[in-house]
Amino acid sequence: MMGKKYIFNSQYVLGVTMVLAILFSIIGLGFLVFIHELGHFVLAKANGIKVEVFSLGYGKKLIGFKRGDTWYQISYFPLGGYCKMAGEDLKEGVTGAPDEFNSKSPLQKLSVVFAGPFFNYIFGILIFAIIFMFPQTHETFSNKIDVLPKLIVNQKTNISPAMQAGLQRGDLIVNIDGHSVTSWDDIRNYIVKGFDTPKSLVIDRNGKITNITVNPILDKDTGMALIGITPFTVPTIRKIEPDSVADNYGLKINDTIALFNGEPVASVNDLMDKLEHTKYKVLTLLVRRDNILIKKQVPITTSDKENLLGISFSPDSISITNAGHSFFKAWGAGFQKANSVIVQSAKGLGLLFKGKLNARKSMGGPVKILYFASKIAETGSFVAFISFMALLSVLLGFFNLLPIPPIDGSFVLVYLYELITRRKANLKVMEIIQGVGFFLLIALSVLILFNDVISLFGKL
Repeated sequence: MMGKKYIFNSQYVLGVTMVLAILFSIIGLGFLVFIHELGHFVLAKANGIKVEVFSLGYGKKLIGFKRGDTWYQISYFPLGGYCKMAGEDLKEGVTGAPDEFNSKSPLQKLSVVFAGPFFNYIFGILIFAIIFMFPQTHETFSNKIDVLPKLIVNQKTNISPAMQAGLQRGDLIVNIDGHSVTSWDDIRNYIVKGFDTPKSLVIDRNGKITNITVNPILDKDTGMALIGITPFTVPTIRKIEPDSVADNYGLKINDTIALFNGEPVASVNDLMDKLEHTKYKVLTLLVRRDNILIKKQVPITTSDKENLLGISFSPDSISITNAGHSFFKAWGAGFQKANSVIVQSAKGLGLLFKGKLNARKSMGGPVKILYFASKIAETGSFVAFISFMALLSVLLGFFNLLPIPPIDGSFVLVYLYELITRRKANLKVMEIIQGVGFFLLIALSVLILFNDVISLFGKL
């Protein structure tokens, strides 16, 4: 009874945690939309434009109130929102009243349209800056690497670029493209997020400095650049599965595997490679336990090879503490962070249009975003969650400025045209843009929703 009660309580707590994580994620995403629409709203009011509805969410009104000429409401579908201005929807007719959107100057209309994405951008900078103001400590791994002989990516098995370039097990990467490297985080930032451009590495190999150029392979599904390296992991056992071959033949947690059939074991990857290619049915292992070498005879099967004898390893983690910045330095760091997100996104779009990325797997919509946001929320790290929200806010601003109807970027182009030529855009043309844009929005939304569901629940 006690066991069943414990399982029930664990499942209950897990379920509540997941529901709360999803709830917080919905609120977070809704707030980003609120920030976006607030930008349109504030500039519309500042330019004397009548705002008829300011809604968080789409669909039928759930709750709301009217103040002045504006209905403020929350609608049934919370992932979205809009700011409806007088004279903005051409199908409802334009009367030419001075407080209508289309009665304003090109610069005024441009400022209103641009304000939504700009507010998201500024909000992202603000959150990043607040994060940078406080000291942050996190766990990562050192800059000591292990090299994989093979790299399976894009459904092909390749000789790893790291091995081709001459990187070796135990190398310390100290510099990438002129950037100092002190941890695995730095390696990920400058290689994994650096796309498929050649990388110039400075290597410390047993005290000798070596320069190596490596050409990453771009994973079309994730957009990550891979060279075939992992954090260097000493073959010290961190976990043993109950009733596994390791458990049954006396291996213990914190044992370090020193010899495999008489050959030295340099790292976990070295052990895995030896285990994969051995033809022996019984392994002779020499393990170091409390500075004493102990010999173990371990029989294995194909299944034992595949699950690595029931042993788990993990790299030695290191703690990195980033001192909090002053107010102005934090804003500068937040500005740089937001701009780096935009640069990365622009590069990613370029690769997408060149056909170097798998559009279905590398892109996502609200469902996929909500999924990842809830997973981050489940970790209980408030900093990680709001950092993700800041990232999304900047991305929301960036993608809304793309010149695709009916998002803001298409209208930015229209009002820039009016501003430069001093000629008002043809209302019929504008109506066509709105109509086509609405159709594209619905079609794209259905496509993205279908893609998200297939990717997350179909595990494709």
